[in-house]
Amino acid sequence: MDVFSPAQRSEIMRRIRSKDTKPELAVRSLVFNMGFRYRLHSSKLKGHPDLVFSRLRRAIFVLDIKAREHQEENRLRAHLGGKSNKSNGFV
Repeated sequence: MDVFSPAQRSEIMRRIRSKDTKPELAVRSLVFNMGFRYRLHSSKLKGHPDLVFSRLRRAIFVLDIKAREHQEENRLRAHLGGKSNKSNGFV
């Protein structure tokens, strides 16, 4: 059950950016300055990776800290059999 009303949830989700985040811009700048050229958010690949290096057949997904924490928490929760791990000080 969601603690927010649909209108509040919509407002919260509208503010979350999926493209051109600060971590993504930092990685793009670094990679470009290293001389690599790439495509952005290719819709031809699953998950729409942030950077796609077609020649090298490689892709990069840039996750911000909150998204990484969320993924790590889900992985740990699955490993612990669904028990919450925040009370143990993890994540």
